[in-house]
Amino acid sequence: MIFNVRSLDEMNMIDNLLDTLRRAHCDNAQQAYYAKRHRGQSHSTMPATSFVFEFFLFNSLYQYDWAQSFDQNALVPWGQDELSESAQQARLEKFVRDRCRANPSILRRAFDPISQLEDLDGDWTRITPDARISIDQGNSFFAKLSKLRNLLRSENETTASRSFFDLISGCRYFVYLVRNNIFHGSKSIGEIYERDQRRRIEVYDIFLKSLVSLFFLAVEKTPVAADYVQLPIRIIFQSGEFLNIGQSQVVDLVASGCMKPEDSRLIAAFVSRCPVPSRHPSARDALFYPSSGRDLITPILLGLPYCTQFFFYDIGQPTRARALEKQLPQLLNVRVEKSGDNVDESLRFDFLGVSRTIHLVRADNRGFLDRDVDLTFYFHRGDSPGEGGSGQRWDSLHVVDLGDQVEGTRMCQILTDGEPGGLHPDLRSMMQTASIPISQRGRDYFLGAASGDCLKEMDKTEQCDTRKWPIAAESSG
Repeated sequence: MIFNVRSLDEMNMIDNLLDTLRRAHCDNAQQAYYAKRHRGQSHSTMPATSFVFEFFLFNSLYQYDWAQSFDQNALVPWGQDELSESAQQARLEKFVRDRCRANPSILRRAFDPISQLEDLDGDWTRITPDARISIDQGNSFFAKLSKLRNLLRSENETTASRSFFDLISGCRYFVYLVRNNIFHGSKSIGEIYERDQRRRIEVYDIFLKSLVSLFFLAVEKTPVAADYVQLPIRIIFQSGEFLNIGQSQVVDLVASGCMKPEDSRLIAAFVSRCPVPSRHPSARDALFYPSSGRDLITPILLGLPYCTQFFFYDIGQPTRARALEKQLPQLLNVRVEKSGDNVDESLRFDFLGVSRTIHLVRADNRGFLDRDVDLTFYFHRGDSPGEGGSGQRWDSLHVVDLGDQVEGTRMCQILTDGEPGGLHPDLRSMMQTASIPISQRGRDYFLGAASGDCLKEMDKTEQCDTRKWPIAAESSG
């Protein structure tokens, strides 16, 4: 058998380039960027730096004729005077669309972050016009992006139709204009980091990462940045008010370990499927998170519309109050008061005119069952197997005990990964499944609600599985 050594080398060159760019693309989706100030201080340069870096990667892709490159087993760049940049981008989209016809499912994977975005018609979307970009162009971008999101959310299978790619093309061209503005200095540093402008650049960055992800999926290269992209968070309250947390803040929280990588998407899944309660939480309404570890921000954010008391039990964790004392004022714009000791610390704050208290308890999880509260939210991420796991099967055995703390027909929101021990079969029938692509432990989540009466009627002797978990210090790992 005779091999064409030159062809093999050139194909290796294509693969090496694609793998190098894809790794940088994935890394960019997981990085937080900072600039050093005087005296060693630093400030975030997100999302502008991430957006600019992603456009460099995009530029590295559209400078090649990929249809010819794969046909000839060699990298074929466009001639210097052959096509404009915009035309090169359009040719790249045509190449991707042709590939998507054979596998349209990759469209949903690549643009999943877009499908999760909310509030794409708020006042914050109104751009500041300049010599290069008009208000009408900005309005058109967000209108097209909203249509793209709605198509992705529809139950019909997403196809590589001309209308779908026309939306992609229109959004891509506007993002190209924004890139030119940043590169050519049309926006000052202050304007780039103005609150609404920063929020808009986050959306441009997410769209661009989705578009680049689509290319890599089309040439069968995985994983992609769309699998890792953090989303801005939006929590809705009974009063009609909203809490918005920017993507940059989410990246920082994930980097610090106070949120899991999957949490921004987990929150989006929960908010989209679980209705906001009609009544405001009372002084007795509580959230419980057994073996809670350090990742407390997500249950706090999710629990705000439902609870005034937050109970985080973990016998093996040292004090976690210091991190929350720093983070909560930044996230919620509140003043936090600390009390208690190292065994049972409390943080109190007022939010939307309601007093809230966070209890950080170093004790056996089962101590919560003696609390005189009304359980309205149960949040759980299972223990790690082996040494360090609690061995307590909250989702299959103790969930029945929690029924005594839920008022009769009143509903308790539930969000859990069902570990260890699996979900009680009766509970499983009430839950929806949420599969998050960047789940740290590769687990699905289950979300829904159950009444106190339903929980109490469950058979406590029902066995969910036969795995044995050692009992040791309780920590979510």
